[in-house]
Amino acid sequence: PARTWWSPPTKRCTRPTASAGTGSRSFSRAARPSVEEDTLRQPEPPSLNLTQAFRDLVQIGITLTSERNLGTLLERILTEARRFTRAEAGTLFLREGDQLRFAVVQNDPLARKLGEEEMRSQLQEQPLHLRELSLAGHVVLTGDILNLHDTYMIPPDRPYAFDSRVDSRLNYRTQSILVVPLQDPTAAPP
Repeated sequence: PARTWWSPPTKRCTRPTASAGTGSRSFSRAARPSVEEDTLRQPEPPSLNLTQAFRDLVQIGITLTSERNLGTLLERILTEARRFTRAEAGTLFLREGDQLRFAVVQNDPLARKLGEEEMRSQLQEQPLHLRELSLAGHVVLTGDILNLHDTYMIPPDRPYAFDSRVDSRLNYRTQSILVVPLQDPTAAPP
């Protein structure tokens, strides 16, 4: 079965926080896959209402489980992920052998600039060859989550790098990026 990978370039990546009693605390990372965060910290955005976020996630789950069309399901997954992370753009890849195929591409600024059809055409030109050095490839092969506040400031000692050729070609600048593996629950882990 094909595996699904999500890689949304965003203007701001957020980490949900919750107010509890007299202080704020972040979700525990103990139960999550490893998260690689860059060392340049940005100011934290306003806290999410944890109760509302939970309600939203439950509703998203209900909506997604009722969808039977794969294309529509993938569009909804990416749309909801972007809404939840406040991302202006996102890409959902499907793994096919040693390649990642652009299954769904959403980019609001480029869609306004180029039109929806041309934006998709420009971003879905060719599949990516699966290699660990790329951000998406690293996540596919390791199962790690990457949360990078500035894609152009990745230290050279990291086992992955950002490829800025698409940004250059489209006169776009990916600011921050959250790369998360989504895996078919019946598939073996990476």
